[in-house]
Amino acid sequence: MNESISPNEGPFAKAMVVGYTVLPIISLLVTVLMTYFYWDWMVLYFIVIVFEKAHLRGSRTLMWFRCLPIWEIWCSYFPVRLEKMCDLDPTKNYIFGYHPHGIICMGAFGAFGTNGAGFKDVFPGLDVHLMTLTPWFKIPFFREFILSLGLADADKESFNYILQHGPGQSCCIPLGGAAESLDAHPGTFDLTLADRKGFIRVAMKNGATLVPTFGFGETDLFTQKVNERGSAFRDQQSKIQDAIGFAPVALTNTKLMTPFHGLVTVVTGNPIDVPMLQYPTKEQIDEYHQKYVAGLKEVFDSNKDKYAKNRKRSIAILGKYRPEKAKKTE
Repeated sequence: MNESISPNEGPFAKAMVVGYTVLPIISLLVTVLMTYFYWDWMVLYFIVIVFEKAHLRGSRTLMWFRCLPIWEIWCSYFPVRLEKMCDLDPTKNYIFGYHPHGIICMGAFGAFGTNGAGFKDVFPGLDVHLMTLTPWFKIPFFREFILSLGLADADKESFNYILQHGPGQSCCIPLGGAAESLDAHPGTFDLTLADRKGFIRVAMKNGATLVPTFGFGETDLFTQKVNERGSAFRDQQSKIQDAIGFAPVALTNTKLMTPFHGLVTVVTGNPIDVPMLQYPTKEQIDEYHQKYVAGLKEVFDSNKDKYAKNRKRSIAILGKYRPEKAKKTE
């Protein structure tokens, strides 16, 4: 595990990071070529993609692949580091809520999608799966890459499967989702969390412990066109995001999706135990959502002067931006 806080400016580290950001596009291009030359084999592969459920069944992690030294090099580009405010009991199951989403969740990928930031050393006995959107598992070849790293579908069926498969089985989910990426600007921490409560229900049904987690520096890796909530441009972005599931971010700083160098320190907070309830009430869900938000703010406030010195404002807990609702309140 690389403890350096200086970015790796070498060409190999940069190539790895850029390769990761454009890999879905490369996979689609390879799919087109393979379909042209080997259409019969690709038909069989497409059938597998449609009917195979590995993304809903705990993925198919290749631990040797997660632990390759190349992921330490990948993390060193920024660099990404993982710190904890306390130890976690390896006999329990956890849901790590990651904030902020940023543009591409670089910190979450480095800290929870690989062992590049030393997850197995920081939390011995835990086996974590980074949860992501269903469409990523429909892209040929790219799906094999993320399944090998243990990524799984951010569907409640997938959560239930993982959390019920023994001690230490855990999930990490960037709770703000694609919608929050449209609020990702350097020095800001606008979190789409006020109306995100499904993870509380999942935790209660499985008896999983919540761990609020903050990635300091995540929103500083890219810059995007000014898109304040209520602007015509933001309205169009949000409508497109609702329609296709992905956020149409208008980046302004990058060539080939290259992020800035910048320290991303992922800090896990104090665990929040929840009661195991198959049918939690709205009041119970709201109660533990408030406790989670308070725990997340504790992580931020305890570390902001160390890792967010250039912040423009404090953390903000917001609901998902909905253009129609915004117009009605004007």
